[in-house]
Amino acid sequence: MTINVYTEQTPNPATMKFMVNKLLINGSEDFATKESAEVSPFAKELFKFNFVNGVFFASNFVTITKTEDAEWADIEAILKEFVKKITFSKHQICI
Repeated sequence: MTINVYTEQTPNPATMKFMVNKLLINGSEDFATKESAEVSPFAKELFKFNFVNGVFFASNFVTITKTEDAEWADIEAILKEFVKKITFSKHQICI
């Protein structure tokens, strides 16, 4: 299966929605801190980026909150490719 990822802006300029053509999770999970992401291999990997400040999963998307000093123009493509790669590798949202 080919994994496609596209982005959508949200009302909050610090967050961006990364839509995937695959169901990621039934329901939703919110990881507002790096510490809370310890139970989520997928979120834990995202928090390794120093510009990621929050991660939220629901159905076929992940919403990522960036740090104040990061610019979407600099990080959007990096995160898009990363979400595609990690979705393809079947990292679990929660263990």
